[in-house]
Amino acid sequence: MLTPIPARLYLPSPALAGCIHMAVERDTRGLQLSDEQRYSFYPASPLPLISWVLEGDLRIVEGSPGKEVRRLAASSPRLGLIGPFRKPAASWAPGAVHALWVSIYPDALSRLWSIRAEDYMDRVVPLEGLVPDATFDALARIGTGDEPSFQQIESALRPQWSSSPVADASTADLRAWIASLPPRTALPKAGAGLRQIQRRIKDHAGQSQRDLQIFAALKKPLRVPRLDMAKPDHWPRPLRTRDTAINPIWGGK
Repeated sequence: MLTPIPARLYLPSPALAGCIHMAVERDTRGLQLSDEQRYSFYPASPLPLISWVLEGDLRIVEGSPGKEVRRLAASSPRLGLIGPFRKPAASWAPGAVHALWVSIYPDALSRLWSIRAEDYMDRVVPLEGLVPDATFDALARIGTGDEPSFQQIESALRPQWSSSPVADASTADLRAWIASLPPRTALPKAGAGLRQIQRRIKDHAGQSQRDLQIFAALKKPLRVPRLDMAKPDHWPRPLRTRDTAINPIWGGK
């Protein structure tokens, strides 16, 4: 029998694969961790996140991790929006914490709630006021029912994303999403200039094509493995053991 999993990776259902890239849940309740093990690390990414701090306190680390920085860092909102980050970031929990991060494609964020990801570059802000009140209320209830938290998130987002075409497994690859932008943002008329095309890509994705290509070069570190969710004992060891109590998927020891 497997031991409890303090960090979990979730992939979206096909109906939401064009909206959600992936999600990570970290739950350190009941674990004895050192100060260093209380960090969560996040890579630079063109994708924004919606974050939930379901229990405990999660502090945003500014600058190099250290005691002085932790003491001065602000607490992350209970329900927040984390914009794309151009450099790696970190958070730290002074005690036990249960948190969930859902990575959303910038074009999906714009389509759902008219939020421009580039307006929140390198920022962490409360989600309240950025989405309709009914949506915020539904998302604020995540983690309060018997249904697993990620299933609750999908249930809340699915009606708003109902017209999205079903995507195949390649959607879970960040490089495939970046490569899909030029044809998806093509102008209806021929003769468009290069600057027009690049402007449409930036409007669609929140960053320039040149900046996105930097992330495309990181395909291997950011590639999401296709996992059989019904057979966790078949997952790679870091995804199913207490090793993930140190750092979840976004980061490393």
